[in-house]
Amino acid sequence: MRIGISIITTPGHNIWNNGIGQNVYHLANTLARIPFVEKVFLINTGDQETHAHGVGGIANEYSLLSLAEARENIDVAIELSGALDTSWIK
Repeated sequence: MRIGISIITTPGHNIWNNGIGQNVYHLANTLARIPFVEKVFLINTGDQETHAHGVGGIANEYSLLSLAEARENIDVAIELSGALDTSWIK
């Protein structure tokens, strides 16, 4: 199973600004350790193309996908840090 978790990226964002961004990475780490989970991705719902500052090496473990890329690469989407477009969900 390939899972995508929504995350919002914004200019100047730091992972330590709020807990929801931290929770995205904690959930990704947890899901990645489930035997039937093939891969965990982060679905980028923001306007930046990089992980937030302060994420460190864990950024290398979870690719940021656009909505279009996620449509082709995930089986399940979890809306957590950024809202998924309703037309995309349908």
